[in-house]
Amino acid sequence: TGRVVICFFGDGASNQGTFHESLNMASLWKLPIIFFVENNRYAQWTSVTRSTSVESIATRGIAYNIPGVTVDGMDVNAVYDVTAEAVKLARSGGGPTLIEAETYRLTGHSKSDVKTMMYRPEEEEQVWYQRDPIHLLRDRILENKFADDVKLDGIDNDVRHIIEEATRQALDSPIEDLNLAFTGVYADRGA
Repeated sequence: TGRVVICFFGDGASNQGTFHESLNMASLWKLPIIFFVENNRYAQWTSVTRSTSVESIATRGIAYNIPGVTVDGMDVNAVYDVTAEAVKLARSGGGPTLIEAETYRLTGHSKSDVKTMMYRPEEEEQVWYQRDPIHLLRDRILENKFADDVKLDGIDNDVRHIIEEATRQALDSPIEDLNLAFTGVYADRGA
């Protein structure tokens, strides 16, 4: 069909048995799937250096005859290029690819995780804040003269308005019947 599945997950999930089972079956059946690991260096609050035995998660593909690629996850263009190659391989019948995007979680793991300094050094955070992918992309757009500050500021404002409107609409919407949460979860096997 030409369709490709992209499965996104974090570095912590790459330490689970289901990850390895999925790589094995996808390789065995040459499935058109891209396993995209967002290696943000922390599985919740645990550093990847304390939870992962390999230096590069992408190398885990070798055991399953799957190409593994590591990419700078803070570089939008690099991520696009690597993913485009993986899509091309999958569509040609070449099977899965394992992509490890080296990135950083600029906020806590969840809303309750407001004290990242408890497990992340402040100096580390500052280094990564300087590599915010949105700011890096903006700089590249300006440097290549694809747009100017006025155009980009206009886009930022448009996006903010879209988000504000979607938030307002969600907050103003009636609460759905909670039983709908169970609709379509299991097949109806009859009586």
